[in-house]
Amino acid sequence: MVRALRAIESRQNRTAIPALIELLRFALPIPPELVAGVLEGLTGEHFGKDWGRWVEWLQGRTDVAAAADFVAWKGRLFSLIDPEFGEWLKAGVPHRIRIEEIVWGGVAKDGIPALTNPRHVAAADATWLTDEELVFGVTLNGESRAYPHRILDWHEMANDVVGGVPVALAY
Repeated sequence: MVRALRAIESRQNRTAIPALIELLRFALPIPPELVAGVLEGLTGEHFGKDWGRWVEWLQGRTDVAAAADFVAWKGRLFSLIDPEFGEWLKAGVPHRIRIEEIVWGGVAKDGIPALTNPRHVAAADATWLTDEELVFGVTLNGESRAYPHRILDWHEMANDVVGGVPVALAY
C-alpha cells in the first residue's frame, strides 16, 4: 500500500485525491499520516489528518475530478459499512451532485429511529418547552402540530398524520 501511495504521489495523479480523502475518514490499516502526506504533496495544502478540512477543500474545487471508477469504488467502500449503501452508489447511474461530496453520516442505515405517530399534548400542557424554543409547525386541513426542534434533532425524521394527511418531516 505504501508503494501504491508513493506511486500516486510521484505521478501527481490528482484523480486519486477524492479516494485519498475517503481513506482518511475510515480506520484502515494505512497510517493516516501517510495518506495526509500524499494529499499534501498532490495539492500543496496542509490540513494534515483533518478529514473535515479536506472535504471542505474538495467541495470548492472544480479542477479536481475523481477517477473514472471512483463511484464503483466508493460504493464498495460504503458497502463495508452497510451492504445496502452500495445500492446508492453505482457506476452508470446519473447523479445530480458530485459523488465526492457524499459522506457517511456516522450511523448505519436506519440507525436513528424515526419518530412515528408521536403522542401529542396541547400547547398549554407542554410545560417542558420554553417560549423561546424553536418548533417546526405544520397546518393541514385546519389541524396544526408543532414538533420541537430538540426532539427532531434527536430523531431527524417524524412520520405523522396531520389533518388526515400523512406527513414526513425530515430534519
